[in-house]
Amino acid sequence: MKCPYCGKENREGAKFCNYCGKPITKEEPAADASQEEKLKQDEEAEQRKEPPEPVKDIVAQEKEEPVPPSEEKSDEVVSAKETEQQVTAEEADKQEKVAVSEEGEVAPPPSAEGFLPKALDTMLNNSLQIVDLLGSEAEINTYQAVFLKCRQCNAENASAETYCDDCGASLSLLVKEGLVANNPFDSERQLVPLGVIHPCVAQVYKYFEEEERAYLAMEEVTGDSVAESPLLSEEEPILLRMLQLSEAVVTLHANGVYGAGLEPERVLIDTQGIPKIVDFQACKLGAEMDDEKESSGMSSWHTLQQQDLKALGRTLAVCAGMKVGEDVSDATALPLSDELKEVIQNALTGKYQKAKELVSALREADEAIQAAKERKGRLYLTVGKASDVGKVRDSNEDSLIAISSESIHKSVRFPVGIYVVADGMGGHSRGEVASKMAIDIISKQLSEGILFTSPSEDVQLPEADTVLSALRESIQAANSAIYEANAASQSAGMENMGTTITAAVVIADTAYIANVGDSRTYLFSDKGLKKLTEDHSLIARLIALGMAKPEEIYTHPRKSEIYRSLGNDPDIEVDTFVQRLKPGDCLMLCSDGLWEMVRDEQLAEILSAESHPQTACEKLIQAANENGGEDNIAVIIVKLEEAAATPSKPNEHINQGNIIE
Repeated sequence: MKCPYCGKENREGAKFCNYCGKPITKEEPAADASQEEKLKQDEEAEQRKEPPEPVKDIVAQEKEEPVPPSEEKSDEVVSAKETEQQVTAEEADKQEKVAVSEEGEVAPPPSAEGFLPKALDTMLNNSLQIVDLLGSEAEINTYQAVFLKCRQCNAENASAETYCDDCGASLSLLVKEGLVANNPFDSERQLVPLGVIHPCVAQVYKYFEEEERAYLAMEEVTGDSVAESPLLSEEEPILLRMLQLSEAVVTLHANGVYGAGLEPERVLIDTQGIPKIVDFQACKLGAEMDDEKESSGMSSWHTLQQQDLKALGRTLAVCAGMKVGEDVSDATALPLSDELKEVIQNALTGKYQKAKELVSALREADEAIQAAKERKGRLYLTVGKASDVGKVRDSNEDSLIAISSESIHKSVRFPVGIYVVADGMGGHSRGEVASKMAIDIISKQLSEGILFTSPSEDVQLPEADTVLSALRESIQAANSAIYEANAASQSAGMENMGTTITAAVVIADTAYIANVGDSRTYLFSDKGLKKLTEDHSLIARLIALGMAKPEEIYTHPRKSEIYRSLGNDPDIEVDTFVQRLKPGDCLMLCSDGLWEMVRDEQLAEILSAESHPQTACEKLIQAANENGGEDNIAVIIVKLEEAAATPSKPNEHINQGNIIE
């Protein structure tokens, strides 16, 4: 019978497809079929009932004919036929009666150690049948097998059926085989009597021994490891996956099971996207370790519990797109809330003593995420901006642009903003040309790709990868334009021009940030001031390598040397970051003329004292000039607010510089 879904042939009378598991509807013959067609169908049915030809043995057993006494064999000459018959008992024992399946398939070859796998279609434990050999190494054979009796409805099924013929449940399982003498499954077999049931824990069905071989039957799980699986792009599915895994560990620990494979390389994501704990080779039961005390006086199971939680923390970090070992608040390009980042950081550093505590923390983070989701429709942006030539320079080569937009659909606000600060460089006022080119190209390209894209019926926000790609592409376009302009002007003997860039796209409560050079973007929140971008300057690199002190960022004689800027090379590397915002949070984009003159402590003091972004910008410019004003100054402050709060000053929608006092 042919499956109407996948098109593959199945045995006659099958109710469910053996390949895709979907039900097969048998076609009834037409009511007006001719008698000749009916006879033909009956004839074909009779042919199908004929018994199959007997399977021939691989090695034909020939009868030995007695050799007459007068015909003695020569020691030097032996016929080829007699040589074939001289198989010693020892060799026959090594080959273990090479088997053949009903279709004539020879059993798989032995492993390197000589541990022969069973033949395909071999019955095990009077309840399982081998379907395929998946691997053979280190005296462990791994098979795909099927239950002959459905575990859900108890229906008996024909051999080699992948899905139950009555209820459609999967009959597949994984069977591992080893030598009893080697005690190969001492750890895994402990889970059989426990009957641990959780959708994220692979079931261990049974352990049995036959013919000096040990067998472990467990749930078959196919998929890639967490470390190799594609990342989820949205916070809620990521959090759900974390909760699923953490609750699975709670279940294991509640059953006294510790030491399961919880690392990102050992946890699998199955074909349905569900995380699965499948590796129990090193697991131990807490009851067996109660008397094992360490020098600290703490029981071994407690130590294993802490190891489990740290391994789980690494897996959660990988699920969130974080590189383990880095500061988790800066190590992901995904739009994650600070609450969720904090939970992962705490798990990595061993703050949680029990898996239940981790689950509780994740649920609290989920509540914060849901609260943020509810207020997302009430958000809007308030923006301030300012630029000044400073006290030393003759012209202002800094440029900025601030574009704010807001859509209200079905009473739901959809704020979007594009903000760019550029610090130009080059002789004969070439720097101001470069910075102006950059903000024009970047803002135009981002506006076309993001700002003027209408929200859907449900006000769906663009994915993080989409926005970050748009940011990188717009900056690359600006870089190419400046680079080509430099190439064209070289014949006239003009100096090359270039510019730094820091840019932010704010959509609802998420900021997508990019930078090249030493212009910066900061976050100011109830936790204080935090630099989000990394400087591409010589002194910043020396500090990162431990070759200079952090305070030398302001005083080093080569502090102005940058190794990455727009216009120097045909291609440019762009750093990108993602930051979730809460109402009251401010983003501050600025050139080095501000942050070099106004140290972080004073920046935070002004931002804290001035609630309106425009007033804060003006105060910052004033402070920079009072502290020396050695360079041009440019600053944009973007504040996220809720509709419940009335803005102190109307918001201008398009504001563009080169702004000069």
